[in-house]
Amino acid sequence: MKEYRFCPEITLDHGDLVPLRAQIIAQMRQAILCHRVKPGTRVISERALAEKLRINRNTVHQAYEDLIHERLFSVQSAWGGVRISPQAQSFYMQAFPTIHLIMPYSFTEQLKHFSNYGLEMFGGILDRAAERQVSVQIVSLPPPETPPEQIRGFLDSFVFRSTGLITMGRRTRDGKDPVFTEVLKYKTLPHVFLSAFSTAYSHISTVNADLKEGVDAMLDHLQAQQITSIGVFPRRMDQKEFIDSSALRWLRVREQALERGFTVKEYPLYSSGDDPEQESTVIERILQSVLQDPAECLVADNDKTAVKLIHCLHRAGKKIPDDFLVCGYDDLAPERYSLSSLNHSRKDLGMLAVDTVLDLAEHHCAGEVLHKTVPVHFTARNSTKLWS
Repeated sequence: MKEYRFCPEITLDHGDLVPLRAQIIAQMRQAILCHRVKPGTRVISERALAEKLRINRNTVHQAYEDLIHERLFSVQSAWGGVRISPQAQSFYMQAFPTIHLIMPYSFTEQLKHFSNYGLEMFGGILDRAAERQVSVQIVSLPPPETPPEQIRGFLDSFVFRSTGLITMGRRTRDGKDPVFTEVLKYKTLPHVFLSAFSTAYSHISTVNADLKEGVDAMLDHLQAQQITSIGVFPRRMDQKEFIDSSALRWLRVREQALERGFTVKEYPLYSSGDDPEQESTVIERILQSVLQDPAECLVADNDKTAVKLIHCLHRAGKKIPDDFLVCGYDDLAPERYSLSSLNHSRKDLGMLAVDTVLDLAEHHCAGEVLHKTVPVHFTARNSTKLWS
């Protein structure tokens, strides 16, 4: 296999007072630091670069000699060519590390969108950063209609001095957000999605909840009561760049239930004409499907939906848990509704996101990814208990 060679785009201005050698050095240096090139990577040869730029090879040779003196380049042997120096990585490390927290709104506006769990994740990030003596800077995205050249300036304003990025959500449902897209395309920094993932950008790391342990505990609890069927509520997934992991909880529940021999019935939460903001109306509609083809236990992807289901079932004359068992996710309503629920620590998610960014920055190279998880737990209450 042909060995990869580092060959950044270099543009020379022959009319500039800055010597061509200095222009090459500056652009090479910026490309190395920006892309955090892996030490040992072979660099395009002096002859090849001189031919590409149509300049005298001696000019390129002088530039390379200066970059060797700066410890960005090194020569390992007569046949090894010029390579990125082992010392180059020290230039990537920040004297005062700063993690940039990407938020879809200004912080004041973001507070309106935060749930208690959102604040818990945010607190986990700040707590872990303080423990590890890392600064956190909140970055609010410019408006989606920002011109491309200004988007580039927005990125340049912080990425060169950033240790890594953590993204906490998106601001548009349709995915038409060029500012956010440009942030996601950026491959030269460690980047972690918090409680989300992407099917479009494989270079972005993730920190998510692992449902296996919690769902297995829930299924053990149901099997002990001779429950053989469960119902799940699929959600739409229109967004490809940023997918909230909560939208796929039902899939994991379905997979594990089928593996365990349960019958699984699906009641789509949204049809193509539904407004996601009118969830109460939507639940009223799907209740008819539940009543026509009932499952013994209904497993919602959050407690909010589970509680609305319980209200609708009560209005239909059904009792919990006599007629239907119900389980939620988030553990928000234990006292009032005695609702069984799956849940995970959002604080641990935030703390793990910081650890992941720093792990990538210290031990990995740009473009490498880590996928880490925190465990999910199940708490059984009256809504899934046929007997005490």
